[in-house]
Amino acid sequence: MTVRLEDLRPDALVKGLLGREAVRIVSSRMMGDAVCKLVYRNQDGTLGEQLLFRSSEADLELLSTGRKWSFQGSGDLFRLVSEAARIELAYLFDPYVAVSSSGIDPLPHQISAVYEHMLPRQPMRFLLADDPGAGKTIMAGLLIKELLIRGELERCLIVAPGSLTEQWQDELEEKFELHFELLSRDLIRATGLANPFEQRLLLIAPMDMLSRDEELQHRLLQAPEWDLLVCDESHRMSAHYFASEVRRTRRYEMGKRVGTGDKSQGQEAPIDIHSLTASSGEEAPRGLGFLLLPNRLNVAISRSQCLSIVVGSPSLASGIANTVVEAKQINRLCEVMR
Repeated sequence: MTVRLEDLRPDALVKGLLGREAVRIVSSRMMGDAVCKLVYRNQDGTLGEQLLFRSSEADLELLSTGRKWSFQGSGDLFRLVSEAARIELAYLFDPYVAVSSSGIDPLPHQISAVYEHMLPRQPMRFLLADDPGAGKTIMAGLLIKELLIRGELERCLIVAPGSLTEQWQDELEEKFELHFELLSRDLIRATGLANPFEQRLLLIAPMDMLSRDEELQHRLLQAPEWDLLVCDESHRMSAHYFASEVRRTRRYEMGKRVGTGDKSQGQEAPIDIHSLTASSGEEAPRGLGFLLLPNRLNVAISRSQCLSIVVGSPSLASGIANTVVEAKQINRLCEVMR
């Protein structure tokens, strides 16, 4: 068997360096593709050093391969890999990892809102109605970054008035190192026939651009579901009374479409088939609690005009409830299945 220079590892026993005497390799380092620098120890314990070339491979005999690992690897690469693993698991040890990894100094009310109320209650909806200048953008940025670090968020859409979109983009980039793209006519043209809402995971969309373009709203609804939707200045999407008549603006209709909890919400069909998608609570991507949310079940059984069919595994009804709320949700599912 031909011995290659790459096979000469620390602790290997080799013949051919000092005649037929077996020597043990202390260290080996490749110098390019054709040269290996060896440090070895002979049977007397004396250290020696030698440069081996490819032409020397035929004279070598490997008696033992030595260990597969050594401490000769790059310390910088090891530090890089270990640091990446540490950052990936940081949220398990630092409950405020988004704070410590961002360029901000949050106020107590901002930490309380995000870490005491919003994060523990995902995926509930929240209305941030603090006074102007109280840091609602900071709270939204903290929530987005924390969910990204924890692996609970991949797709996020921010809908804001056109005059504030660049401000959102700048603040998220500078303070949280989050790169959001702006939805613009140039970006839509560059996308071609593809769906810009499907290709972009982090996107900021102008409110009026969406509300005035029915085709754009249709493409938004055809894209995969967003993990998080943030609506800035959401009071601008409200309907209003004129005498006794309710006037619904384009912004209101747009908000009703894009802000629904499920794609089927707000729509009707003669027959509606709703799948619970998971065979058991353990296999549910977002957990049993999200799968059996009352609002989602209500959407499932109230969209049809004639017949509503809910498809689910019976094992969901025999899942293990971890809280009183989950026990009530499983009981509600049993009533639907009965």
